[in-house]
Amino acid sequence: MATQPKRSRSSVKKIAIEGNIAAGKSTFVNILKKAREEWEVVPEPVAKWCNVQDSHDDSEELTSSQKSGGNLLQMMYEKPERWSFTFQAYACLSRIRAQVKSLEGKLKEAENAAIFFERSVYSDRTEFEYLQKIPILTLDVNEDFKGNRDKHENMIEKGYITPEG
Repeated sequence: MATQPKRSRSSVKKIAIEGNIAAGKSTFVNILKKAREEWEVVPEPVAKWCNVQDSHDDSEELTSSQKSGGNLLQMMYEKPERWSFTFQAYACLSRIRAQVKSLEGKLKEAENAAIFFERSVYSDRTEFEYLQKIPILTLDVNEDFKGNRDKHENMIEKGYITPEG
């Protein structure tokens, strides 16, 4: 008979580290990464945002403008009225993918397992709601926002990546 894992996916403590840009989230999660073996840390996938390619596993989620490659984060800062929503949507999807993928790793066997997310799905939801209220946005994002809101609600209902602290 095979031995059962000590913890199931749902019993892993999920903790989100939230904060403003340059508040020290990345530094803090790097410290946590080294602190305990049974802790998993999921940093923000900034490298993906700075080098968008269509050869990644998540290429089916990219729009044609995103597939052209480039630094989506830089594009968002240089022309926010055009790229803010696109960046936020891509950042959200890449963050969700990284967080869900992390739950499949070494934590199944750990006794005091905890996973730390650098930002949570809730911060993305807040950003989408904020972007909807910006009058300078030239794109009508209401339909896109509704689709992203529905995806967020679905992920939250399933409880895969909802933080507990």
